[in-house]
Amino acid sequence: MAGFPTSTIPAPSSTGQVLTSTGSTSGAFSWQAASSGSLTLIQRIVAPGNTTSVTFSAIPQTYENLVLVFNAGSSSGNDNLNIQFNGDATAAHYTGQVIRLSGTTVAGFNSTVNQVAYLTNPAPEAAAGQILIPAYARTDHKYAISHAATPNAGILTYFAVDWASIAAITSVSLLEGSAANLTADSVFSLYGQS
Repeated sequence: MAGFPTSTIPAPSSTGQVLTSTGSTSGAFSWQAASSGSLTLIQRIVAPGNTTSVTFSAIPQTYENLVLVFNAGSSSGNDNLNIQFNGDATAAHYTGQVIRLSGTTVAGFNSTVNQVAYLTNPAPEAAAGQILIPAYARTDHKYAISHAATPNAGILTYFAVDWASIAAITSVSLLEGSAANLTADSVFSLYGQS
């Protein structure tokens, strides 16, 4: 066909590979290992009950994305769970958007904080959720996307947090918003995604 590059597709060297364009305009292709998307546990932290935060440090830079799964509560009853990257505690470096569903009410608003969940005291249930931090090891725009359910408050919330830095993320901290304690049954698991 006129206008289309011509090329020969090479034979795969092993099973499980995917055909990938080399990006050249000549239409060259090569076989590459398929990305598995699998999760590898990097670290699991159980809050001791007398701490306001947990930190994952020395995060390996070998994964495509980070996924942080949590089940957490606040000793103050109702508060935010906030995120910090690389120890950056400057509030002006974080902006966000929030969509909150409560019963039949949906509300969306901009946020000037680094909130990733709404916590309650875990009697009878704590907040549970997941935070995705895509392309964390690259040196470009950084953000986190989370969703969290707070069953005893009847709230489902989605958060997007932008961080005003292009630095690769080497540590992630989660902090109870009012400096109250995370409850002793709070569990945080950080995974690397291939």
